[in-house]
Amino acid sequence: MMEAKKAGVPTHYAQNYMGYAYVKNIGKLLPKEFYADEVALIRKEMKMRGITKLVHFSPYPNKDSILRNGLLSRAELRRRGMPFKFTDEKRLDGFLDAVCLSISNCNWPMLWSKYIGGAEIFELDPAILVDMPECVVYCPINAAKTGSYSQLKMGYEGFRSMFDPQKPTSPMTAIPQAEVLFFGTIPPRYIKNFYYKKKHYDR
Repeated sequence: MMEAKKAGVPTHYAQNYMGYAYVKNIGKLLPKEFYADEVALIRKEMKMRGITKLVHFSPYPNKDSILRNGLLSRAELRRRGMPFKFTDEKRLDGFLDAVCLSISNCNWPMLWSKYIGGAEIFELDPAILVDMPECVVYCPINAAKTGSYSQLKMGYEGFRSMFDPQKPTSPMTAIPQAEVLFFGTIPPRYIKNFYYKKKHYDR
């Protein structure tokens, strides 16, 4: 915690200082020309795995704002002074500048640990992974777990880390809690579908 304060890290990142430092610097390690090859590999594997969507869930009151403005991180919503209902009061991963996404399926364990009733589910075009690779960080485990910063990766290596190597054609991540952290705003045009999910036992 003291190390984080000395480094001038925002207080909401202090509990995940190493993760914060990694994300702030990882993009600098990848020159722009690096992404062309990485994008081609990611696009090829997405096709091979039949990945057709990314998934995000949010409290129902946020729906209209999301459809109008896109998906914004909690930090960006606060910077713009926009009202919102948050999913996770504690947000233990500390990455308030990131929008959390799942590949192919909703993170149901997380969803139902937060909601007894239900939430709005948004299905997104996975093209965003190759359209804006400089904004995408992959975490094959729950980003809120201690030490998750050591698992963070970008590019094709990060993408591959999300899946079980024994299932090369599966669109599902190795575990439901695997997260895509998108450091930016996701425009509304990437939202393909949305629906309200309310029954805990119907999933």
